Amino acid sequence: MLSSAHAMAALAAFVADLRDDDVPAATRQRATRIVADTVGVALRGSVTGPAARLVASRQDGDEAHLLAAGFPATTRSEAALLNAILTCSTELDEGTRPTGHPAMHLLPPVLAASQARRCSGRSFLTAFVAGYEVQARLQRAVRLRDRVHCHGNFGHAGVAAALALLEGRPAEAVLTAMNGAVALASATSYGAPYAGASMHAAAPSTSGSVGALAVRLAEAGYTAYDGAVDETFGRLLGTAVDADELTRGLGSDWAVDGGYTKFHSTCGHVHPVLDALVDALAGRLGPGDAPWRLAAPVDPDQIASVEVTVSSRAAELAHLPPPGSALSARFSIRFSTAAFLAHAHAAAEVFEQPALDDPRVRALAERVAIVADPELDRLFPELHRARVLVRFRDGTTATGSCDNPYGNPYHPASDADVRRKFGELAGAVMPAAEADLLWQRIRDCDRLDDVRDLTPTSPIERQQR
Repeated sequence: MLSSAHAMAALAAFVADLRDDDVPAATRQRATRIVADTVGVALRGSVTGPAARLVASRQDGDEAHLLAAGFPATTRSEAALLNAILTCSTELDEGTRPTGHPAMHLLPPVLAASQARRCSGRSFLTAFVAGYEVQARLQRAVRLRDRVHCHGNFGHAGVAAALALLEGRPAEAVLTAMNGAVALASATSYGAPYAGASMHAAAPSTSGSVGALAVRLAEAGYTAYDGAVDETFGRLLGTAVDADELTRGLGSDWAVDGGYTKFHSTCGHVHPVLDALVDALAGRLGPGDAPWRLAAPVDPDQIASVEVTVSSRAAELAHLPPPGSALSARFSIRFSTAAFLAHAHAAAEVFEQPALDDPRVRALAERVAIVADPELDRLFPELHRARVLVRFRDGTTATGSCDNPYGNPYHPASDADVRRKFGELAGAVMPAAEADLLWQRIRDCDRLDDVRDLTPTSPIERQQR
């Protein structure tokens, strides 16, 4: 059994030695799908109120592009910072189980650095896969404390590894950067999104800043603590580190192959509840046009109550959000349940004004009861279960369940549905035909000589691509 320090050294050596052809073709294609999905999420996030104001106030530059309408040019550091915030603005970002969101931490800084260095699309994608591998393995190895959120801590080492690979650093420098980044991890809390504190969206952006700084410090000769993983994640932010998870199946079991896709604009613990509602109401309403939608809205006034059974961990999302708080609403099972029933979906616009303040939805949210079943905690992450019981005022009832929500690695989404999601999100900032071209360009990014061509900034460039 390797110690955590030796496992991190093995992981760093793997990253330093990784070459484009080492990543299987199918895994590279899966990675392009994750990149495309994440770009779509950022584009939709760019038109939310606070994020749109950030985009408008961006720094001038010509190193990298923002994932916003027209892909405006800016500095590398500004692109890494703002794109991470945009990606975290709608809770539609992908992730891996146990809980974490590698792409939102990795894509912004790795894409920005790759564009600034004018790397090929192939080099960019390899670095992205390498960083994803590091972050996902840390997530599997660590048990965070209950109140610690996964944003802004696991991603630090993943970003450091990816950027060090882009710069061709040797294994020793990669390890120093990774350990240095781990020691600078953020103590983010679930309390912030529960309360609706939207600065929570900035937490993933810290990984880009810290990861880049750690690589720079290592290059300058600064040293790092070999016991950083055990100290940071085994004692401070977490309670245990399983070092074997850092290297088990390394080079054969690729983390990007086991990620999940979000189709509801909510915290992931809400997803099985909403899919259970689809199951419960399919017989009453008929099938929806997608696995994550109802066939039609349900009048909230016709529902007497809804009982939701979830894990004790998910049951923490039992609060009613403050009026006008989109983030808190997305982390509320009670509000998300009511909004989903009233709109037949939980797309981003359901958590924006004026839908957010619909009095009928808020009244129904007060009639949603949550029951915690500790047995469901034991089954997670292989099963992410929820059960629902909907009682109508006419005396009828509907029951439904979900073992794993659609998009989960145990209930994977089709390419067609991920592309549909991308089209809907990108459609917020560009015509459908242009969104189709962008999707295909990302899926073919291995063929790009210059990854800046992934996000052309002028209409003429976009037409030519």
